[in-house]
Amino acid sequence: MVRIDQGEIYDSIKLDIKDKKILDILSEDSRTPISQIAKKVMVSRDIVSYKIKRFQNQGLITKFYTRIDYKKLNYEVYHVFFMVDNSKGVKDLVDTLKMDSRTYSVFEYSDHWDLEWIILVKNVQELDEIVTDIQAKFSKTILERSTMLEINVYRSIIFSYHFNKNITNLRKFEELNFKPDLKDLKIISELSKDSKKSTYEIAPQIGLSADAVGIRLKKLYKTGIIRKYTIEPNFSKLNYTWHTVCISMKHFDRREENKFKNFIENQPGVIRAAKTFGEWDVLLYITTQTPKEFHNIIKAIKLEFSHILKSYNSFVAYKEHVFNPFPKIIIEDFEKEQNLLKK
Repeated sequence: MVRIDQGEIYDSIKLDIKDKKILDILSEDSRTPISQIAKKVMVSRDIVSYKIKRFQNQGLITKFYTRIDYKKLNYEVYHVFFMVDNSKGVKDLVDTLKMDSRTYSVFEYSDHWDLEWIILVKNVQELDEIVTDIQAKFSKTILERSTMLEINVYRSIIFSYHFNKNITNLRKFEELNFKPDLKDLKIISELSKDSKKSTYEIAPQIGLSADAVGIRLKKLYKTGIIRKYTIEPNFSKLNYTWHTVCISMKHFDRREENKFKNFIENQPGVIRAAKTFGEWDVLLYITTQTPKEFHNIIKAIKLEFSHILKSYNSFVAYKEHVFNPFPKIIIEDFEKEQNLLKK
């Protein structure tokens, strides 16, 4: 994900071509050695190191983290949208969502929906229990709710085509009958805090040698449990606006779905697109620097898919309150399962 905070006033950061190239490389693989980045950008190692440190000091890069395929860990990703009464307990609600061990992210919006809660759960029964408890606890705060299950991700990048027109998400994974153990999960957890950590830094935390950590990392990466090593940028520093768009189709068969998927790949500004199950069929995250850019994207979608487009809602993100790329529930559930097996 990316950080967004429209409530703060930031000095605009200007990026040159080399800055953008470095950010692109880090967004696709934040573990890329400085020497390789320097070679690709055609500058010295010292300049690359200086620029990366400057990005961090400026608050443009807020985190180096690891993207995970949660389905390979037997978790489903749900998006729960809330409309709330802003005069009654909203801060307590936000704090509760932030502290939940299942929480991936919490967004605040300035439109119809006030909050988006992205969580990891094992099944719909578990989701029902969680959401029912939240609604009961905050019955005077929550006015309306909508829930979407993320089925298939079409597109997931950090920067839009404003930065790089040649970004691709295509990577082949080895389909192995591989189930990570507790040490694997702890390695992922460490890299989710800082994806640039070396195997030598991780090893003492796990109780393994650096070589053993390296072997496990390669397997986690090859099987696609680790999707990529990347960065969390603060888009507010670049004067970007984050739009979330939910789209409902009259019908959405495989032919139309493939057409939409191919269409969205060529739309600048769309950094994430997913097929969903629930009230809406498609969820888009779009970042733009001007209202016109956003208008052009929506207009293009409406023109291309007028024959199946039923309705859509769009809302502007005000702030991301929390981002947990490796929610605590993953290790908690694993340890519970192991304890049950021992009994």
